[in-house]
Amino acid sequence: MAELVGGNSEELWRAAAREELLQINDDLLYTEKTHFATAETLHRVNLSFGLITTVLSTAAAATIVADRSPVAAGLLALGAAILSGVLTFVKPEQAAAQHLNAGRQLGALRVRARQVANLDLPRYSQKELRKLIADLVEEKAKIDAASPVTTGRNFNKARQRIQGGIFDRDDITAAYPADVETKRPGIMPENGTSL
Repeated sequence: MAELVGGNSEELWRAAAREELLQINDDLLYTEKTHFATAETLHRVNLSFGLITTVLSTAAAATIVADRSPVAAGLLALGAAILSGVLTFVKPEQAAAQHLNAGRQLGALRVRARQVANLDLPRYSQKELRKLIADLVEEKAKIDAASPVTTGRNFNKARQRIQGGIFDRDDITAAYPADVETKRPGIMPENGTSL
């Protein structure tokens, strides 16, 4: 990394390492919250379809018991069967649990990245720090590979919540002098406070 920052000044190298940790932290935050938003969406889908299936089944049974229109009873039963089949095939609750698990793993990794930046950065050698950063990146890649895909819609939902202050991002710049400037447009407000 030192060769990338224009010399082997320890201070410049640590600033570059800190910036890399900030980038990793932001990536983890957005990915984590996207998985949580996806889990929330899938939970709502499961709940909605389940409730509609129950209502249709109940209405079909009531229509049959009341000896009303056999066509209405058949349509209601068909609707309930179709929605039940969709729930069985798509398994939104199972997918929601997978997204929730991925979000939790990413959150734990984000805590590790924050701790490296806030607590460990000054005490590690360049070699040790490079390994820690590489390990963080590798572990995130493993979590990403094992996780179900997310959608742009859920990413946008997560981004709006982060930027709106609903999810508070870790302010890992707090451990460093105020004169150290971060160059991450759209991530940190100019006043340096956390989102």
